Amino acid sequence: MAMAQFDQAAARMDLDPNVRARLKKPSRSLIVHMPIRMDDGTVRVFEGYRVQHDNSLGPTKGGIRYHPDVTLGEVAALAMSGRTVLVALNAMMLKRTRLEGIRAHGSAEGTSV
Repeated sequence: MAMAQFDQAAARMDLDPNVRARLKKPSRSLIVHMPIRMDDGTVRVFEGYRVQHDNSLGPTKGGIRYHPDVTLGEVAALAMSGRTVLVALNAMMLKRTRLEGIRAHGSAEGTSV
């Protein structure tokens, strides 16, 4: 769904094909495994993800999703919503980052709990 929205926005903007190809892939993706000792003494290992879509102009900013079924693909789609090209479609993120004086672009985190 996020990719379809991106393609639609890019077509409306008549975005250069080279820029479109670059923005379809995240700048960075990270998978981490966190061992946590539970109240009953057992250890559970939780998997977490962080995706930064476009860090070419500075830091990235985004939310965290805690859900048992979160996936890397879902986190990548969430991060995509704040990317440079889609920032016009995501006015809330744009206003928030400008108010804070930050030139931030899309990222997202997720942990399966």
